[in-house]
Formats: sequence, C-alpha cells, structure tokens
Amino acid sequence: MHDFKPRRITGFAESAFTSDGALFGFRVLTRDGQATDLEIETNKIGVVVQYLVAAAAEMAKKAHENGVKLNPTTASTAPIPTQGIAVGTGPTPEESVLLVHLFGFYLGFKMPISELAGLAENIRRSAILLTGDDSKPN
Repeated sequence: MHDFKPRRITGFAESAFTSDGALFGFRVLTRDGQATDLEIETNKIGVVVQYLVAAAAEMAKKAHENGVKLNPTTASTAPIPTQGIAVGTGPTPEESVLLVHLFGFYLGFKMPISELAGLAENIRRSAILLTGDDSKPN
C-alpha cells in the first residue's frame, strides 16, 4: 500500500449527530496520543461496521490458513443493543442472510441456507436456557 502508516486505535470519544441527524461525528483515540475526528453519513454507519467486521473475518481466515491460532475471548466482546433479528434471502439460492436489526440500520451475515434450521433450534434452546421458559408460542 502506498504510504500506508496505520495508527493503533485505543478508544473512541466525543460522539455526536448533526442537528438534522444526517451526519455522525466521533473522535478516534490512538496509542500515540493523537486524536482524529471523523464524520460519516448516518446512513453509512452500517456499511462502516460491516466493512470492519468483514475485514476482521478475512484477516482471521488468513491467520488460520497460515497456522496462526487466534484466541478470541468473551472479555473482548462488546455487545451491541439490538432491536431484533430476521432472516432474508441471500445472494444465491444456496445462501441466506441473517439480519441483525440495530437502531437505524441492519447488519447482514451470509450463511448457507442449509444451516437455517439448526440456527433456529440453537436460538430456541438458548432462549429456554436463559429464560427458563419452554412454553410454545401461540
């Protein structure tokens, strides 16, 4: 990459929306002590999140292919509040998209359509385990 010199992100601060809600600004904190203020269109927040998630998945896949063992922990997760989940048609007949509805946008996760029934059962079992309620919906 031409003149690519990334700075390590250590956190975020000072987020705000413009008065019309069209833009979202935030400050990125870096290890070298310099902060960078960024602004994106509100309707592009999902695109930015999707890009970061897809890039991380691709890097994890390459690390695995090169024998590097990654050890993600629950301590490193950052749960995001959701408004719901849904399943949609995928880019091919063999794929579906798991949609996670966040406040203002959706994140889509591609998965083989053959795994839908198993996903539904896993969600059902987890819901019973977490809530203790095994009654059938009406």
